[in-house]
Amino acid sequence: MYTKPQTLSIRPDRERIEWIEQRVREYRLDGFPEQPGWALGTPATHVSRLVDHWLGEFSWERWEATLNQFGHCRCQVDGTPIHFLHARPTGPSNGMALVLLHGWPGSVFEFYDALKELLSDPSWPFDVIVPSLPGFAFSTPLQAPTGCRRIAALVDTLVTRHLGFDSYIAQGGDWGAVVASWLGFDHADACRAIHLNAEGIRVHGAPQYEPILEGDWTDEERRHFAFERGELGRELGYYVQQSTRPQTLGHAMRNDPVGAAAWISEKFHGWSNLGDDEDPGDYFGWDRLLTNALLYVVPDSFVTATWIYAGHDLHDPSTLPPGARIEIPTGFVSCADPIVPPPPRSMIERAHNLVWWREDDAGHFAAFEKPQAFVAGLKDFINQVC
Repeated sequence: MYTKPQTLSIRPDRERIEWIEQRVREYRLDGFPEQPGWALGTPATHVSRLVDHWLGEFSWERWEATLNQFGHCRCQVDGTPIHFLHARPTGPSNGMALVLLHGWPGSVFEFYDALKELLSDPSWPFDVIVPSLPGFAFSTPLQAPTGCRRIAALVDTLVTRHLGFDSYIAQGGDWGAVVASWLGFDHADACRAIHLNAEGIRVHGAPQYEPILEGDWTDEERRHFAFERGELGRELGYYVQQSTRPQTLGHAMRNDPVGAAAWISEKFHGWSNLGDDEDPGDYFGWDRLLTNALLYVVPDSFVTATWIYAGHDLHDPSTLPPGARIEIPTGFVSCADPIVPPPPRSMIERAHNLVWWREDDAGHFAAFEKPQAFVAGLKDFINQVC
């Protein structure tokens, strides 16, 4: 028996808000060793501006109103709590769902502007489902690290069994791209197509952060593999920590809202298509940047959100099975991601039935950075496959 999802309103209790505010007021930057730029991590100048905005201009009432623009629900899916947004079309529905999947350190909030863009179109026919991945935001408590292949099974069950959709299209970036790719491989009976703005799963034998041992790879593919083993390796300190010792990091971060926000801000700076001297607070808007971070702080989900890294390393295969390919139609946005440059088109074609390809100047957080371009491309892909 599949349970009916329960509606949820984002209304944190006052005691939690007061605890967060007190911790922010107590944060001290005096004596912090300042370094120019972001090369050594989040600079004190950013944290100072973040704290000033948090205590001076940020409004909890406005934060709640912003988040509650869309309908929130929560459901137990095979024993795992899943929080999600469910936005219905303003015009006639075609009975299908579009599933939007975020990654780390993003959240369902990444898609808010894209949702507004989609739902402002009276001809848009899809219900839109935006789950918080297990352990993220209000998809808690989580009992153990969970890999993306298992998360894909939970998402498929949520959409088809609990919500009753016979078919859907999945879109994802970051970890969401991995989940969407497993949906396309394991659940192709319901998942009609996938749209990615990051690489999800590679063809069997393709290395990742490893030496090239075998395979008939093109020169362009070999250069991409070499970049991953070399320059990209300097950016993976967070990955090593979160995949091997997430609990140690968690003891500091769950009791320090400013530290958690600073940890997340570094990625919004380094992974977005903005200059070294630009601040992500100015680029995204301080309220938007803080709203996303608070979806880790308010529900106390920072620790379990990092578990996806451990879950992936423990439970997920690194590539598709030998000889396998994702056969449902795939669209790919080749973004100007400064930290994880998109792979050559040939790499996506090896693992997917690629029917649509577009290049875009958005960085890692495509829907958050360039929502109008993101939606235009997504609609174009959907029109091609439906």
